[in-house]
Amino acid sequence: FLFKKTEDLVGRRFRLLTAPSSWCGTVPDVVEMPSVEWSQSVSNATVRNVSTRHGVTKPIMCVGYDQVAALALLCAHYAANGSVGGGNDSGGYVVIYGRETDEIRHLATQIGLKTRVSFDKRSGCPRTVLAGGLTLTQWFETECGRGYAAKRLPRWVLSLPTVLLRQIWDVMVRTDGHRYESGREVVHTGSDIMAGQLQELLCKISCSSSLTTTDGANGPCNLVSKKRGLPASRPGDAIVKKPYAGMVYCVTTGNGIVYVRRNGKVHFSGNCYMSFAKPRPGGNAAYLQHIKEVQHGSVY
Repeated sequence: FLFKKTEDLVGRRFRLLTAPSSWCGTVPDVVEMPSVEWSQSVSNATVRNVSTRHGVTKPIMCVGYDQVAALALLCAHYAANGSVGGGNDSGGYVVIYGRETDEIRHLATQIGLKTRVSFDKRSGCPRTVLAGGLTLTQWFETECGRGYAAKRLPRWVLSLPTVLLRQIWDVMVRTDGHRYESGREVVHTGSDIMAGQLQELLCKISCSSSLTTTDGANGPCNLVSKKRGLPASRPGDAIVKKPYAGMVYCVTTGNGIVYVRRNGKVHFSGNCYMSFAKPRPGGNAAYLQHIKEVQHGSVY
């Protein structure tokens, strides 16, 4: 990398890398939905005698590539159109709305979950119910959020290999987005967290993205658009000087690349400062003392 001062770019065109091509990712050997303790009040018909039942649900284990991949895709379906239901006892279920009933049932069967399909009386929309008790509901609520504004993907899902991340993006487009005849693909989400995660996902499948916010029926809605990921040219005329007073922060990463997102637009830049590969004379203390003397705030 070469470093250029921003002021040197004024009036000049330059290019920014907008997507990488070297993401590998990993598939966990096992993903566990842990057991959950529950209690339930029990009374007779006259409500004179009240007792409390206690119990512990069984954990659900997803072992191996196929089961872990199936769970990841179920998480995508849930993040798009899912909710949890049931009480605080051993019962509980996950509901996923949409016409992809056969696909959802196949994924659920792979990890040993029973399913049934019904139709919402209000809208007539198909709904696939996954039976897994409190173990299932608490895991999905904890890992994937509850309510449209809190939806998200588990962290391990975003660390999967490219081939699975492409499948997850496809699920999001088909269930909560749109694919235009031109090839443009977009996903709508009411969750700010999910919007950021989708941009990260696109980055890892060698695509760039953009993020815009519109007014939806239930509040602000984020629109994440998939871009081709080609290097982007920028006119230097768009750079203007603005007065600024305050702290300046810089970061260091292991491979020297920083992923930046600002106002929904992303690109890659280099480290401002690489860690000491070979300590300078006097060590870090002497170097930092010099930095303080010259007041080089960006290094701090």
